[in-house]
Amino acid sequence: MDSILVRDVMDASIVPLNPEASLAQAVDRITDSHHLGLPVVDGERKLVGFLSEQDCIKYVISGSYYADSLTRVGDIMNAEPLLVSANESVLALAERMQTGKPKNYPVCDEGKLVGLVTRSAVIRALNDKIKTTKIAI
Repeated sequence: MDSILVRDVMDASIVPLNPEASLAQAVDRITDSHHLGLPVVDGERKLVGFLSEQDCIKYVISGSYYADSLTRVGDIMNAEPLLVSANESVLALAERMQTGKPKNYPVCDEGKLVGLVTRSAVIRALNDKIKTTKIAI
């Protein structure tokens, strides 16, 4: 199972958020993406954070959103997200995911965002591998 790499199962078509985007724009993008959050990058695609649905919910519940409609992604994102290399094995990532958090990992290669990998993609890849593995008796 070590032969399956994150790059084989990641979503490379992910469109990241800009730290200057409004919270309303970010929520629209996250819900449209069908992911639980999106990476945040600078102009050179360097990962600068991650904004999750949970981050947005916490902020809105706090009441701050109504007091300040000028809130930007950079104001509430996690500026130190966990990330994964495109060359990491899916099995190694699955072991990291056992802690329960996060469910989505930005995938970086040479410091630049190249995709997003979800827990669903990891379990699908592991299940596909199990189905195709023959056990010698």
